[in-house]
Amino acid sequence: MQNETALGGWSRAIRAGRFAVVRGIELSADDRLRRAVIERLMCGLEADPVAKAADFGLDETFAPELAALEPMAANGLVTVTGNRIHITAEGRPLMRTVAAVFDRYLETGAARHSRAV
Repeated sequence: MQNETALGGWSRAIRAGRFAVVRGIELSADDRLRRAVIERLMCGLEADPVAKAADFGLDETFAPELAALEPMAANGLVTVTGNRIHITAEGRPLMRTVAAVFDRYLETGAARHSRAV
């Protein structure tokens, strides 16, 4: 979300008891799930996306994403045990690339979560 940048508009919204938001993007359940998986990977260096999906009440296997991690696992950047992904010390500099596997919007060129630099 983006707040009102003009001080007058921002102040009026706050005084009226409203949020001073001028635009934003509505997140789907899948967006929120993928955001949580990406956050766990980037902040905790590990995630179990299937378990996280269950936490969200969703039945998601992430089979294509887990398959996409296989070359990274072969190169020692991640370990994948069952559905649990762990970013190794060697993979830490490339954690955004690992996390980007879970960004559905990269396929369309409209990345909204994690983009590798």
